[in-house]
Amino acid sequence: MLSGSLPPELGNCIALVEIRLQHNSIGGSIPPKIFNLENLEVLFLLSNRIEGHIPQEIGRMSNLVELALYNNNLTGGIPSEILHLKKLRFISLAHNDLIGECFSHPKDAEKAVKLKTRALPAITCMPPREDMCIQAECMAFQH
Repeated sequence: MLSGSLPPELGNCIALVEIRLQHNSIGGSIPPKIFNLENLEVLFLLSNRIEGHIPQEIGRMSNLVELALYNNNLTGGIPSEILHLKKLRFISLAHNDLIGECFSHPKDAEKAVKLKTRALPAITCMPPREDMCIQAECMAFQH
């Protein structure tokens, strides 16, 4: 089991395609420099002790397909920059203390997906594409 915090230098490993550090005791915040990894397709940091907010720099990860940050101690809002991740097919943010909502277009509210977290019964998240919405309906965002 790993402990400690994520080193910002991890953001220098530009050839990384996957980071799978789930089910450890990693604490501290997510260093924004990690989001410099433009080749990263999978970021699994679920079931750790990560705290703080989700950095806005997440929008730079243009190849990200899967993002799992659930079961941590993340707080604050869901950055709208997540909507810039055009290849994203899986996202799970449940079991955190996240608040707020993110929309690609408020007029498309009927396509919204309800995300459940500890702090708020439902966070409305608007995926940038309808296919993400269909995929999201199959995922477990509940406690």
